[in-house]
Amino acid sequence: MSENISENNISKNNPDYIMKPKVDFAFKELMADKIVRIGFIAAVLAVPAGNIRSAVILNVELQRTHPEDKPGILDVRVCLNDETEIDIEIQINPLSIWADRSLFYLSKRYAAQISIGDSYRLLKKCISISILDFRLFADSGEFYSCFHIREDTCHTLYTDKMEFHVIELPKLPEEGKEDSSDLLLWAKFLNADAKGRAEGIEIGKLEAAKELLASGVDEETVMKSLKLSDSQIRTLKES
Repeated sequence: MSENISENNISKNNPDYIMKPKVDFAFKELMADKIVRIGFIAAVLAVPAGNIRSAVILNVELQRTHPEDKPGILDVRVCLNDETEIDIEIQINPLSIWADRSLFYLSKRYAAQISIGDSYRLLKKCISISILDFRLFADSGEFYSCFHIREDTCHTLYTDKMEFHVIELPKLPEEGKEDSSDLLLWAKFLNADAKGRAEGIEIGKLEAAKELLASGVDEETVMKSLKLSDSQIRTLKES
């Protein structure tokens, strides 16, 4: 977690200033909106937004079993309707030990699910989503990476209970494509300046509306929740 204090101060002194979405304060405000939160998670997990019926914000402070335990505070922590827990963090300043840190936080979250005497069958999947404004993996040019726990040779999945998604913003392609993935659009939005942010919000709203309509949500609800016009809804249905 990294809070850009100087940017927060600028926003207070200049009412016309638009904070970049990747500043952690702005990001938390975005994730406080249920539709935005579901849309972002759906894009990262590559599932239809309609498949996520609930995404409840949880307490962001990790539980300490002992007073001497190292504390941890997450940017955004979400529980899905299937009880999968997702830790979402955004980091602006370079941190070479980020992988160790995210593993530590997710392990604490995983272990905190059960107490003495509880069955291990109660353990639910935990997912880490890291949005980084620096390059973490020098050997890859891809902006998005997903990691699971697998066997080295035949790649058999050891367990699906822990999963790590990493978005490296500096690796984003400069130009978008017509068939850009939802995740690429979200990542470019988070990395945008003030002008790009406004464009990104509009794209995000239209993508969210498309998903909601496809999942059976009525037009009036979509229009009111996303502040879209009749003509925008008609265009979406015709596309």
